[in-house]
Amino acid sequence: MSVKNNRRAALKMIGSAAAGLVIGGLAGYYMKGPEIIEKTFTTTVKETVTTLVTSPVATAATTTLPGIRVREPREPAPPGESPFKGLPLEFPGIGSVSDIVPKAKYYLALSNCSLEADWRILFEKWFVDWMSEFGKRFGTKFTHVNAYGDAAKQLRDVEALIATHPDILIMTALEAAPLDPVADLAEKEKVPLFMIDREIVRPPKSNPYYLAHFAWDDVFNGVQNGFMIAEYLRETYGEPIGHVVEITGLMGATPAKYRASGLRFTLENFPDIRIIDCRDGKWETKAAYEIMRDWLELYPKNYINVLNAHNDPEGMGAKEAMKERGREEIAITSHDGYVEALKATLNWEETKWLGVAEFGPAFAIPAISYAIKYLNGEFDFPQPYYEVKARYFTGRDPTMKRWLEENIPKAETEKAIFLPLEWGGLKESEGISARKEALKVYQIPYYEKDSPVRKIFENPYATQKPLEKWPA
Repeated sequence: MSVKNNRRAALKMIGSAAAGLVIGGLAGYYMKGPEIIEKTFTTTVKETVTTLVTSPVATAATTTLPGIRVREPREPAPPGESPFKGLPLEFPGIGSVSDIVPKAKYYLALSNCSLEADWRILFEKWFVDWMSEFGKRFGTKFTHVNAYGDAAKQLRDVEALIATHPDILIMTALEAAPLDPVADLAEKEKVPLFMIDREIVRPPKSNPYYLAHFAWDDVFNGVQNGFMIAEYLRETYGEPIGHVVEITGLMGATPAKYRASGLRFTLENFPDIRIIDCRDGKWETKAAYEIMRDWLELYPKNYINVLNAHNDPEGMGAKEAMKERGREEIAITSHDGYVEALKATLNWEETKWLGVAEFGPAFAIPAISYAIKYLNGEFDFPQPYYEVKARYFTGRDPTMKRWLEENIPKAETEKAIFLPLEWGGLKESEGISARKEALKVYQIPYYEKDSPVRKIFENPYATQKPLEKWPA
């Protein structure tokens, strides 16, 4: 299969249609084909940008926020049942999401960094779907703007969003450094800022309006993949030894930095496992395909033992290059949790796809829940970070393999790209040997000043000299 068109190739490999979290038959979570979704979002976002500054929401009175600003409160919300009712989901500090109900007709704003792939499309669409449901029931308002992979545009987007006086601004930053000034913008205009997924340079709580950051723990995910690689190499060669290559996400983005750092934190314990090459794949299938094609020209057969890809589409692009060159001896670990990658790890002995550390796009439910709890005065973000350890998928563990065998067919029937959180899988992840080893060494989270992983942040993409005699 050709990989001439990055996005089309990725979508073809993961399926022609998508579905997200399926909650009580909520129609918005059954999705049309990705091409239609992309067109719909292009229209929606352009309309949002055009009408943003003149939106009637911009002149609405802002709510009373706990401990920060005192203005005329918004109109009380009517009574009603939470759209999240019945969801078996809990998050740190706020517990169950089943009772999330706004007290007033709040106005939430979202700055998304891109729509370059179906992950980002689903990320934004689920916000739109859920906030639409809250709007119908409680009169809440929502504005979302997309930067289309342009950091300068995202900074302008944030300025425009803040000008509309949202009760809270939710943001995922394209890159950390160029977007760091948003903390100052939020403080200047007294708009609470809640970062999700990607971060900026400054930590949360650096000013009174930069509330917190929420994400799946990417450093821990990198640590898990490191132990999966070590386990596989030990099984293959009788000892943990071999060469690893890495295709990263956008190197200026915090998830790429954290995934790479977690991997290196683990492999420090295995001096004969060397990361011999590392290149920026920018989260793109086509870029990963080209990188792997170069490596296959550069390195002889059996010289590369494992590829660590920072997302599943990069792994898919690299795998396509391996197939074309007849070089499928290279094993793969990846991040995200696309169903297509889970099918590959389910059949790992054939595909050599060892495992997938979950980092899915399901941020809408936790972000909206935290925001409403905060605006209700029921939660004030006592901690700066809310990092959640997500699922780990692998066919190498018998318990997880059975779970995947049960749930992948259901996902395919529902045309889901990712396995919904409420389907479970976290308990099944607990017994995976790589995860248990990761929990032993990664005991102090990366955001704590005394975390040993922080020293790797200075050079997260470092490579090493190859082994003198390899392959053996």
